[in-house]
Amino acid sequence: MLNSKGNSIRKLPALVANQIAAGEVVQRPANAVKELVENAIDAESTRIQIFIQDAGKTKITVRDNGNGMTPEDARLCFERHATSKITDASDLMTLTTKGFRGEALASMAAVAKIELLTSNETQGTGTRLELEDGIIITDAPVSCEKGTQITLKHLFYNVPARRNFLKSDSVEFRHILEETERLALAHPEIEFKLTQGTEELLRWPAGNEITRIKQVLGVQLDTQLLPIEEFTPYISIKGFIGLPQFALKNRKDQYLFINKRFVRYPYLHHAILQAYESLIPETHQPRYVLFLTLESQHVDVNIHPTKTEVKLDDERTAYHLIQSMVKRALGKANAGPSLDFNAEMGFMDLPARGQNPPPQPGIQYNAHYHPEYNPKPEASWEKLFSEAPQVALEEQALLDLPNDHEGPCLTYAKRYLVYPSLHGIMILDLRRARERIVYEHFLLKTVAQSYPAQELLFPESFELNAAAAQWMRDWQSNLLHFGIRIEPFGGSHFILYALPSGIELKDAKNWIENLRETCLLNNDLGVNDVRINLAQALALNTTWEEHWVQNESNWKHIRKELAACENPNFSPRGKPIQMCLKDADIRNFFKS
Repeated sequence: MLNSKGNSIRKLPALVANQIAAGEVVQRPANAVKELVENAIDAESTRIQIFIQDAGKTKITVRDNGNGMTPEDARLCFERHATSKITDASDLMTLTTKGFRGEALASMAAVAKIELLTSNETQGTGTRLELEDGIIITDAPVSCEKGTQITLKHLFYNVPARRNFLKSDSVEFRHILEETERLALAHPEIEFKLTQGTEELLRWPAGNEITRIKQVLGVQLDTQLLPIEEFTPYISIKGFIGLPQFALKNRKDQYLFINKRFVRYPYLHHAILQAYESLIPETHQPRYVLFLTLESQHVDVNIHPTKTEVKLDDERTAYHLIQSMVKRALGKANAGPSLDFNAEMGFMDLPARGQNPPPQPGIQYNAHYHPEYNPKPEASWEKLFSEAPQVALEEQALLDLPNDHEGPCLTYAKRYLVYPSLHGIMILDLRRARERIVYEHFLLKTVAQSYPAQELLFPESFELNAAAAQWMRDWQSNLLHFGIRIEPFGGSHFILYALPSGIELKDAKNWIENLRETCLLNNDLGVNDVRINLAQALALNTTWEEHWVQNESNWKHIRKELAACENPNFSPRGKPIQMCLKDADIRNFFKS
């Protein structure tokens, strides 16, 4: 048979087929880490160690203490569609493992050099394999502990085009950290350890759900989460949701697990958002870590190669159950409106009727009126208008208002400045005006040199979660360019030594967290220039005190500096800073 180009159809070589499959299963180092760790979880491991070099581009090693493999299974596991997780088609309806199709190891062997050490015996006798281009080049017995260790070297070494599409080391490692966090949250009974180069970045001992959430997301979440738990014949739901006042500006800290598998399910995410309706701003997102458990025959996990998308056979039931549970939890915490069903609800008490009841209202009408004999009087519109009194309109002079920075002002709602101008009445958003001023100030001062730093008299120490700590390491030099000197103090602990001159802090940890959140949100909005990103983040996170509005000298200062800005009409995020009620619009309104 010939195709449209006249070439005969032939079967692809195994290496080419596996390289194509790797494009779906292993798109970046984080995908390889995910597949290897999931295999370790399926092997009933209680301790998993991950070693990364050059963000996984040079080397990825995953070591576990699970069941291990026999020499025969070790050789067979790199064959395509080889799996120990299903035996026949009926097993597809009762899946309880992380994977089953047997494509991950074959795909990784086609695009990386692999070394495998495995043993299923406690005596310490195992198997060592080395593979290149999917072909076993070394097969020998070795002395090793029970469990499995797989090392991937030089990922995509034979597919340079795909390697060129990988991002920077900081971006790729952040994806690895995100995958590790998701797997660790789903399996708190397993100890996780992650090492980058020679530095151990995280060690999470085994524990329960709340312990693991504290390890991954930070210990400060104690007072920010609400527990929820519900069991039904179809589905059981348990986990934690965030209080509305701690909602974030991006979709960070949102984890949904179905049968201990992290998934993205927009339909169920919408159910959670609906429960927070009117409790958080439209631009904010709630935090949540929810675990859904249901029979495997109700879940289709094979609709996506990486299994991050699943399908439930009864989505509506899950949607309404999640929504009602979240609403009930928020209501119990007085975070949302709730009804007191124990209170008696009856009719209002009516006042007692007096001796002199009010008179019944009457209707006035002409009893002798008949439409046939009493026609409507004829009216002339011209006559009516000619008899109307004529009012002479006086000529109105244009407003002659001052346009300098010394003119009269008043404040509204402790945020807005109202003052007259040549064209009408101006309303100025003082907060956004200050953001624009600070933003352009930082941009101007950091063009050719670092911003002057102010050393703290008492340096502040703080601890960040794993993701924030990695961001801090990646952005440490960029922060230093803006006068923020932060040094690591072991693990996820840091010390703040200096701040940009003129900035004062009350809580260093929260300020750093907000700064990071703003930078990540700017990245999502397409702000790729690090200097612009940090200038915006600093402008949005500078201290704002409402008592400044009460000081008239601050009004004049802000108006004067805003007028000198390159773009005085919009904030760094593109929101309007001021509006004008034009003189013509005011006069037209009062003419009616």
